[in-house]
Amino acid sequence: MAAGDCTVFLNALLNEQNGSAPIDWDTDTIKLALFGTTATVSTIDTSQSFYTSFTAHEVTGTGYSAGGFAISARSVSVSGSYVILMGNPVTFTANASGFTGARWGLIYKDSGAPTTSPLKARLDLGTTRSNQGGDLVVNWAGSGTNKVLKAKWSA
Repeated sequence: MAAGDCTVFLNALLNEQNGSAPIDWDTDTIKLALFGTTATVSTIDTSQSFYTSFTAHEVTGTGYSAGGFAISARSVSVSGSYVILMGNPVTFTANASGFTGARWGLIYKDSGAPTTSPLKARLDLGTTRSNQGGDLVVNWAGSGTNKVLKAKWSA
C-alpha cells in the first residue's frame, strides 16, 4: 500500500450485502478518525468490524477530537467501472500541542456508540503524521486502479 490508498473492510462489503450493518455513504454520519502505529489494522480480519476495535490506539492532542471528524458533502456516483465516493476535504488544523504519530485513518459510520459503529475503510497515511507543524488535509480523489476510495494528500 501507499500513502493515500484506501482499502474497504471485508466485513463492510459483507454487511452491505446481508443488511446487518449497512452504510449509506451519502446519508449516514461518516467520520475519519486517526490511529497510531500500535494499531494493527487488517481489512480482512473479520473481528475488526466496529470502531471500538481501535479506540485504544486513537491519537490524542489539541485540535483532534476523539472519534475523528465528520466527512461533509458526501456523494455517490458511477464513472466507467468505478463507484465514486466523494466528500469535502477533512482538515486537522495545526496546533503546537496537537497529535503526533498518526499512521492510519479509519472511515466509519458513526452510529453514536463505538460498539455499533461499522468500519468502512482503512486509509494508509504512508508514514506517521501530525498536525503540529501545519494543517493535515485529506482530499478525496474519486478513482484509481481497483479502488472504491482513494485519498490524496495535500499539506
